[in-house]
Amino acid sequence: MTSADDLFKQSFDNIQRLGLKEIPFTESPIDLNSDTLDRVFTGRQKELGRVFNLFQSRERRRILVSGRLGIGKSAFLLEVLSVMRRNRPQMLTTYISLPAGLDIATTALIALARAMPNDDWAQRQLHQMGIPTAKVLKERGAEVGANAILTGKLTEKDLPITKFQ
Repeated sequence: MTSADDLFKQSFDNIQRLGLKEIPFTESPIDLNSDTLDRVFTGRQKELGRVFNLFQSRERRRILVSGRLGIGKSAFLLEVLSVMRRNRPQMLTTYISLPAGLDIATTALIALARAMPNDDWAQRQLHQMGIPTAKVLKERGAEVGANAILTGKLTEKDLPITKFQ
């Protein structure tokens, strides 16, 4: 075997030892309902506590998660969203990845609309942007008409002339 074959086998064995079928780290978010997140996310209890306290406070604030590439920002946010979905099912939660050249408002609208597959208005917004929708949309129309018969009469008559005196 070549060293490349050995590296491949070692990589495969490492993943299996963790109880995984594939490497869960991707550029796109993983399914929040999967147990993969629980297996790969560890630590950060202090940071999680701070974020959850912010969610409980009366004042709603924006939360900025920043850091160097590869330190686990996405995994952290996915863990927060996963916990929120389990404990606050009435709260709409979704993961937004901001593509280059697209503003945050449009990206947020798209993400929210995708998270609301049964909402006709949300799905129409996706359709109008040329984004595939979760369900088939129907175009509805209505037409109202009436037939009315109108009759009219026009009259004209000369008035008597008033003479000057």
